[in-house]
Amino acid sequence: MKRGRLSVCLVLTAASLSLAAADGAPPRAPAKATVEGFAFDVPGIDGGKITQAEFRGRILVVDVWGTWCGPCRQIIPHLVAIYNKYRSKGVEVVGISAEPGTDYSTAVRRVQDFAREMGITYRLGMLNEAAYDAIQKVMHYDGDHFTVPTTLILDRDGAVIARYPGYFTGQEKEIAEMLDQRLRKEAKSPAP
Repeated sequence: MKRGRLSVCLVLTAASLSLAAADGAPPRAPAKATVEGFAFDVPGIDGGKITQAEFRGRILVVDVWGTWCGPCRQIIPHLVAIYNKYRSKGVEVVGISAEPGTDYSTAVRRVQDFAREMGITYRLGMLNEAAYDAIQKVMHYDGDHFTVPTTLILDRDGAVIARYPGYFTGQEKEIAEMLDQRLRKEAKSPAP
């Protein structure tokens, strides 16, 4: 992966979103439901790998973030709360860190330390080039950058049902309302 270019693009994008988040204005509203999916296969911070396929049958909230990113630090406590509230209802949260650095093991240690500091209990992985490319595609970004945080909501079949570039005040409430609506709808629908 072109780490230097990735790091600079992510830092600049996060900095611009920090200014937008400070104004309280959402960077962009979430997209409408689509049949487009977001498949990923990333290394887990505790070894092994994390894949989108292992969450089939569950609603999945995917957050791409960095320890250095102010808006990421704002949304993560809300994602921990969402994970704790909805996990028993078939909702999972996965964090994919876009931690910059040339030394992979140092980057993983920073993410592990950050996870302890923030009380993150959901699974965490490290961004790789394939996941980077998939995020650009699903977010419809052109060029060599994307926004952090980027939060995606996938339905039980892996289709993207919402996209959130950046963080805005109240985003967590919007995500919770979407999850509540989807779970109510599923409860009313007969099983196939």
